[in-house]
Amino acid sequence: MSLLLAPALGLTALSSRAEAGTFTSLYSFCADLTICVDGSFPNDLLQGSDGNFYGTTAGGGNFSAGTVFKVTPDGSLSTLYTFTGDIDGSTPNALAKGKGSKFFYGTTQVGGNPDASSGTVFKIDTAGNLSTLYTFTGASDGGNPLAAPTLGSGYALYGTTSAGGQFGAGTIYKFLPNSSVSALGSFNFNNGSGSSAELLSTGKNNFVGTSTIGGQFGLGNIYQVNAKGKVTSLYSFTGGSDGELPNAGLILGADGNYYGTTEEGGDLGLGTIFQVSPIGTLTTLYTFSGPDGASPTSALVLGSDGNFYGTTSSGGDFGFGTIFQLTPDGTFTVLYSFNSTDGAAPNTLLLASDGAFYSTTTSGGLYGQGTIFKFQP
Repeated sequence: MSLLLAPALGLTALSSRAEAGTFTSLYSFCADLTICVDGSFPNDLLQGSDGNFYGTTAGGGNFSAGTVFKVTPDGSLSTLYTFTGDIDGSTPNALAKGKGSKFFYGTTQVGGNPDASSGTVFKIDTAGNLSTLYTFTGASDGGNPLAAPTLGSGYALYGTTSAGGQFGAGTIYKFLPNSSVSALGSFNFNNGSGSSAELLSTGKNNFVGTSTIGGQFGLGNIYQVNAKGKVTSLYSFTGGSDGELPNAGLILGADGNYYGTTEEGGDLGLGTIFQVSPIGTLTTLYTFSGPDGASPTSALVLGSDGNFYGTTSSGGDFGFGTIFQLTPDGTFTVLYSFNSTDGAAPNTLLLASDGAFYSTTTSGGLYGQGTIFKFQP
């Protein structure tokens, strides 16, 4: 099926409201507020071949440096690994699947080499055995990655750092297991800076991504990286109706265009949903107004029905965020509004094998430290 969102929709995409689905809160982090041994402030989930979900928390654990966890579809959680904040790193980002069914890759924002504390690349299996593969120096290789790596051809991992590199604005790195990180390219502010989103592979080790504060106007941009590491800006946000500060990565639509969100900007300054072509033509598909959600900071997901689904970090009926749907003809619907018990600031939705969406909230829940939830539209 061809997915086409008509450019004529522009800023006038239709909007409707409905509590259209079944929401189930599966787990609230940090029942013991003294220690938070199970973790706090969870990141995005992914589903393993065993049907269980795997993820990380940015905080909590025995050393307050974050955790890796497994959770079953019915909400039974096991902590697989607790970061010490030492050579293994601290403050992990979301996980990425490896080539195989029993292990994942990840990065930490800080920790590693105590002289640099610029983050790490690690590998962990489903039993919780973690290996630190690389420690960033913060110099030419980059430092302080803010997103999971992306698996390229072969066994190479590709990702971004938010610091270091030739201009101090971060790098695009390539990592080969049992080898070391090489900086393919450096952000120079014009072509990007402060990238906090996972790269999207466009084939043959070419990628596209978003940077939060780079580009011509310093308000974020969409960039592309070729196999040789050349980084070029595809589109620079102006802060007007096109939005500003894209925090989330891009997804590929069935029509060959890329889709994403901006945290701010748009007609009301509360963020947008956009489409951008491979040659950099951007169309604003929807502008948030508050009751329908505000400040989307997570990536969209393409549902099996051909519709886009996503979350906002705030807004909605109670101010804690929403789950929304955008159809191919441009109809926007709020599917769910979070209250403080459900959680607050939901992360990227994961379309699971059972047809439901699973995800986490960054905060909120029974103890204020985040939740895991299921939503069936």
